[in-house]
Amino acid sequence: MKKATERRLAAAERLLLSEKGSLQVIIIHGGFSGPPRLADVGGRILERAGDETLDAFEKRVINDAKAANLKSVVIGGLPPNGVELGTSDEFLSRFQFSEVPPEEPY
Repeated sequence: MKKATERRLAAAERLLLSEKGSLQVIIIHGGFSGPPRLADVGGRILERAGDETLDAFEKRVINDAKAANLKSVVIGGLPPNGVELGTSDEFLSRFQFSEVPPEEPY
């Protein structure tokens, strides 16, 4: 890598890690079918309201994180332990696994 590129990358990294750095927002799609429903904001889990758009949810999460002076938030992904989003059967029933043969009796 060229020295100039390395210097610019290092400067960007320092800014992100500094107190003046902006909030890092990580959005994970694909944890469950449909758009993300949860966000981890400094260890607190925020859930998207049923009628709330993803854009409105992102704005709410970002505002909450900025008010708490956080450096990063994660929107989406699989829920942490203790957060119920239905049973595993309900979760798996949302998907078609055509490549997997049906369960055989013992």
